[in-house]
Amino acid sequence: MTRAKPQGAALFGRRTGIALFWCMAVFVIGASARSVIGELYGSAGAPRDAADTLACANSLRALHRELLDNASAELRLPGDRARLQRWLSAWDRSFALTGEHCGELNDTRRTLRTLRERVEARLHDYARDDVPLTERIQRAIERIAPITSRAAPALRGGLQVISRPALRGGLQVISRPALRGGLHPLRKT
Repeated sequence: MTRAKPQGAALFGRRTGIALFWCMAVFVIGASARSVIGELYGSAGAPRDAADTLACANSLRALHRELLDNASAELRLPGDRARLQRWLSAWDRSFALTGEHCGELNDTRRTLRTLRERVEARLHDYARDDVPLTERIQRAIERIAPITSRAAPALRGGLQVISRPALRGGLQVISRPALRGGLHPLRKT
């Protein structure tokens, strides 16, 4: 049995289908190659403007500082999950705005995002595991040496910062009278 060769519309449809298939195959291969090369060797698109890269660097620096500042504030005054979620959500919105113009800083941007996720996890761990210990320490000290009204603002406000020159001079401690009667200059022991 011999087959008849397609003619007219059937021949045109077959040729058009084959041509469309090969055009699609070339497009998919080209787009894939461009994407892979761009990820491996940097941006495959147009070169980034230096002003955009500088703006991204400044934004990332500010976001990094804000993340660390808020995390340290959360360590001093933990326990409010709503406050934590509010500043993390605001931070995420600010972070999302940096995505369009970072160019060569995309790896740094991803690293900052990883840091943010790790900071959030550690803050949750701290609130779960260490805050009860801190509260137990504070209650035990409060039973023995209650905080007076003059010392209360400084001691209840969080950690006392000792400047670097004080640390270079040797070990610094707060004397017992300083805890009873308010904060006095630190003395060498």
